[in-house]
Amino acid sequence: MMMGNGRVVLLLVFSLLVLVSSSSVLGSQFCTKDAGFQHVSPILCPVAKIRMCWNVTDLPGLGPAEKLLVLRVEAKVTGYMSVGFMDKSLIGKADVITFYVDESGDGQAIDGTMSSYTVGSGTHGELLTDSGDNDVMVIGGEERFFNGGSSDGHVDGKYSAVTIRRKFRTDDAEDYKILPGTETGIIWFTSKTAKPTVDGTTGAVTVPTYGYKYPNGNKGTWKVTFEESQSVLSCEYYCSLQQNVCGDSQEKESQYSSESECLARCSTYIAGGAWTLG
Repeated sequence: MMMGNGRVVLLLVFSLLVLVSSSSVLGSQFCTKDAGFQHVSPILCPVAKIRMCWNVTDLPGLGPAEKLLVLRVEAKVTGYMSVGFMDKSLIGKADVITFYVDESGDGQAIDGTMSSYTVGSGTHGELLTDSGDNDVMVIGGEERFFNGGSSDGHVDGKYSAVTIRRKFRTDDAEDYKILPGTETGIIWFTSKTAKPTVDGTTGAVTVPTYGYKYPNGNKGTWKVTFEESQSVLSCEYYCSLQQNVCGDSQEKESQYSSESECLARCSTYIAGGAWTLG
């Protein structure tokens, strides 16, 4: 009887913690300063303007490895954004979540899996809907037109953003197990305009994989340790990233002519103590 009561208490604590973690980031649906996130990535591609921001919370009573990830993904698209978690080698199977805002203006997330991915060539297996439990819960989503940009790094144009929560380690064998203090490989895809489709009869969801292929969208890779993001806020990291973005040999666009130019401009900019989000 006591064990049953203990489990009920843990479940109530977990539910309350999730509500608190979620409500703290619902003031703004984008990666803005007032959104209340602990961590924010650089803009991962100067074309797609994809960026992630997130919070990591301990789950009381469940051990140091049990943590909750509240993740927001935004990009300058009206189609979809896919983010995959995988080994830091960026080779092998990937646990892929596809984010989009549906025609009703609601955020959606599709829990999927990709049998293989190879960094460099960008070759990968088919993206399939996860046949196991859906361990991704949507807690917000929005499309917004930024007229005149914003002080948080947005430029003119329409953006999509979706926020989800997910445990570091789920009970689904298809899901990637995020380990505390360990670097996670990230693959990402964006589609400028193509949204996933839903079969009206079966409810099956199809992600149009042509949607991210150049020039319809972009793709790329990244690596991150979710509890530690300060190391990515340096000119060396930022410039290395900016010279190797978007991950497609067809895409040659870059904000800087060389990494040395980027370092010079970045160093000058942050000399005054400033560092913009992303």
